[in-house]
Amino acid sequence: YEPDTVTIRSAKRLMGKTLAEMADEQKYLSYTLCDADGHVAIDLPSKESIATPSEVSAILLKYIKDTAEDKLGHQVFNCVLTVPAYFNESQRQSTLKAATMAGFQGIRLLNEPTAAAMAYGLGDTHLGGEDINHLLVDFMLDSISQEQNGGKPLPLPLTRTAIIQLQQAAEHAKVTLSTQKDVSIYLKDVGGIKAHKMKLSRAKLESLCAPVLCTSVNADEVVASGAAIQAAILSGVDKRVFQDVLMMDVIPLSIGIEMADGRMEVLIPKNSRIPISVTKSFDTYEDHQKGITVEVFEGDQPVARDNVYLTYFNFTLPRHKLGKAGEFQHAVTLSMNENGVLQVKAGAQHEIDENEAAVSKKWIVVLGVYMACMAAMYVFVRVYFSTDRLAYTDQYSAVNNEDL
Repeated sequence: YEPDTVTIRSAKRLMGKTLAEMADEQKYLSYTLCDADGHVAIDLPSKESIATPSEVSAILLKYIKDTAEDKLGHQVFNCVLTVPAYFNESQRQSTLKAATMAGFQGIRLLNEPTAAAMAYGLGDTHLGGEDINHLLVDFMLDSISQEQNGGKPLPLPLTRTAIIQLQQAAEHAKVTLSTQKDVSIYLKDVGGIKAHKMKLSRAKLESLCAPVLCTSVNADEVVASGAAIQAAILSGVDKRVFQDVLMMDVIPLSIGIEMADGRMEVLIPKNSRIPISVTKSFDTYEDHQKGITVEVFEGDQPVARDNVYLTYFNFTLPRHKLGKAGEFQHAVTLSMNENGVLQVKAGAQHEIDENEAAVSKKWIVVLGVYMACMAAMYVFVRVYFSTDRLAYTDQYSAVNNEDL
């Protein structure tokens, strides 16, 4: 250990956190935390600089990327990263930033419980009482072949009667050994099998079942295995085992906005499937309200400020929307993609339809003016070329000619 070096541990716990949120953790850390643009960072006194959690994670991800490229013999640009289900918007953004800094381009975030469920779900699905019966049938056939056929496999296929007898004997032995230490099995001379008697102990049954029962997924690797399965699906690997796999991830916490009275208005409830997009309309709450500020929170507390603050959005209402409180509505849209990254949009309700209506009214006015002009011209022409005026004009012309 060198005094000027800083050993960084558990950088993942710092992702997307503020310095205030990590105040209680500081006493357990061998390095000093500091503030960097509102987020926690690691102080590096020897270099007179700081390191963000994203930068530290990027170093680890870059090492993993280089190792994979050395093993595969080609460059790797895409990845599936697992994150704790409780990671909020800021923490997910920090994780995406770390992956981008490491050189990854196509990045997919996957909740760790979802990844573990995928790994467990794609294991051997054949485990039931009938599978134990199959083990016992194989054991009985092996015992018969050893005694009656010199250890050679019995000629197949067995008759239907023989198969039924073996299945019934296996079921009886299994049930009996659940309460007794051993059982005697007697097979009649039927279907090409000579009469055979044997004993089976509970210990022997347990040893026969051990290869089937004593199997489990490595708890340390299950999340990584799930991420690998998701990566295989996204890359289009032609494996029959993946054909029926449908991954549906959900958001761990509700997302909503703060209302004028301070309460939390949930737009996307927790456990909603992603990707998702929800739009909700709200009334103006003041007379001649010129603008709206949308503040987004994440959590399940009824008071918005008791939840995790995510972001805010300001937009100005059009002049034709400046009316009494509740007279006009504005729409807020929250969208979350497959990575759990949030997008916020806001705008006036039915603004496009009203703009189109305004355009239509404008053209109606123009058309009205045009028609009025045409009518005036028509009246002028009728008057100018009327019969009485033409007769008067002819008479006036004749008088002038006589004077000449």
